[in-house]
Amino acid sequence: MAAVLLWPLSLVALAATALAMWAVGWAVFRRLSPSDGRTAFYAASPGALGTVLVLAEQDGTDVRKVAVAQS
Repeated sequence: MAAVLLWPLSLVALAATALAMWAVGWAVFRRLSPSDGRTAFYAASPGALGTVLVLAEQDGTDVRKVAVAQS
């Protein structure tokens, strides 16, 4: 039960790390590939390949670039 007190700290660290990775990935895709902001947003999304591809297609992005980046 003592470890339960550490969970909020680790969850905050996990969320901050995931957001930082997403932001860095977005910046890399914007600078190193000819991608628009929305395509880079979905390409940099960590995990959830199927969900990201569906959302990217619904948003009208280049799904091929998103699929390659996610793979």
